[in-house]
Amino acid sequence: MGNYNDATSAYKIALSLNPYHEQANFNLAHLDYIRDSAKPYGRDEKLKKEEIIRRLHFILSINPKNKKAQQLLQKVEGKVD
Repeated sequence: MGNYNDATSAYKIALSLNPYHEQANFNLAHLDYIRDSAKPYGRDEKLKKEEIIRRLHFILSINPKNKKAQQLLQKVEGKVD
């Protein structure tokens, strides 16, 4: 879990410098998805899922042709109640 936390911190720092960086936004959403996908969805996890979905929609607002973001969004939304 330490590597996920370190990577998450690094991407958050990158986004503090450039919040519109597509790849950093995607990588952060993807890390959150991987880390949280194995957990059953309680209240906090649903909030995290909503955060992932918002981040992916943000990426797609910058670049609607971002295939990775489209694919991950489909996966995440498939798990929404």
